[in-house]
Amino acid sequence: MGELRGLSGIKKKAIDAVFIENEKEIEEILLSGKGATTAGENGAINIWMDDDKFIRCELNIYMRTMDSKKYKTFKEAQGWVKKMLVRINK
Repeated sequence: MGELRGLSGIKKKAIDAVFIENEKEIEEILLSGKGATTAGENGAINIWMDDDKFIRCELNIYMRTMDSKKYKTFKEAQGWVKKMLVRINK
């Protein structure tokens, strides 16, 4: 298991990260206090829950944040994750 560091909206310096294969996995992972991450040939995505209980999602390409979203519901976040999984794995 890896770690996600320097995340927006949380006081902790790092949280454990679990590698995911699909959007359906994120709810259980985030509710356990961990973050979710995955990577493909065209980038990487990180998902975590901030201290205010918003679900944060980021797409990174060549170590630069290309898209960043903040959601209230898992359904919204899962929709974003599903789209980004296609984008990073083209």
